Amino acid sequence: MAQDERHDVAYREALRAIFDQQLAMNALHGRAGTVASAAAIATGLIGLGADGDGIGVAGLVALVAFAGILGIIGFILWPRKEWRFHFEASKLYWYYIDGPSPVEVGAMKRDLALHLDVYFKTNAGKIDRFGTMLATAIALLFVEVGAVLLELGRR
Repeated sequence: MAQDERHDVAYREALRAIFDQQLAMNALHGRAGTVASAAAIATGLIGLGADGDGIGVAGLVALVAFAGILGIIGFILWPRKEWRFHFEASKLYWYYIDGPSPVEVGAMKRDLALHLDVYFKTNAGKIDRFGTMLATAIALLFVEVGAVLLELGRR
């Protein structure tokens, strides 16, 4: 296999990895929205059996869990500038083509693949943390639903 072909393989693999991360983030955002919606519905059920006695301990637990879920989901969904999934075309032209030291296509692909790998590693840690946070929100959702059911049973 020629040198340029090997650079091309590495570059395509780096692009695929970054694309997979973008898909993972989109899926994570979708799941986070679903958890937030389920939490809102569960919290709304507390008011169904309202009889004027106020909220019991289970109802308070449900509300605290709901607040925790919203905090976590809000953090996950908050827009961030530091995500890196691409390069600016103007910088690519200046650095690789029109700049003071233009490079061959193979060297360009090699360099881009290495930059994408750095982006991939940086993004991977964030995505893993967000996955853990989403798992925590899901656990809180179970606590909330259980507390809502206890609160409704109390009434």
